[in-house]
Amino acid sequence: MADVFYNFINGAPLASEDSDVFTRANPADEHDVIGEFPDSDESEVARAVVAAKNASPAWRKLSPDARAQFLYRAADILERRKSDVAAALTREEGKSLAESAGET
Repeated sequence: MADVFYNFINGAPLASEDSDVFTRANPADEHDVIGEFPDSDESEVARAVVAAKNASPAWRKLSPDARAQFLYRAADILERRKSDVAAALTREEGKSLAESAGET
């Protein structure tokens, strides 16, 4: 069974309003289905843009040090999960694991 992915808008995962989805497979193995993704329309994109604009003032009020701490934490998480990220990139893009590892 394929993983189901959602839009992430305003801090919450949301399914597409019209329930349309598209499926993506590993380009190196079309039988390896990566997942189902929402086929978002213009209104869903607009909702995401509005949510991002609404979040911007709070982010802007944070000190540079506080913003840096968020980014350092994200970098730490990516570094800890480097092999998982490389494996996902390989599966999604059909490239070699070594090539994907170079992107992480």
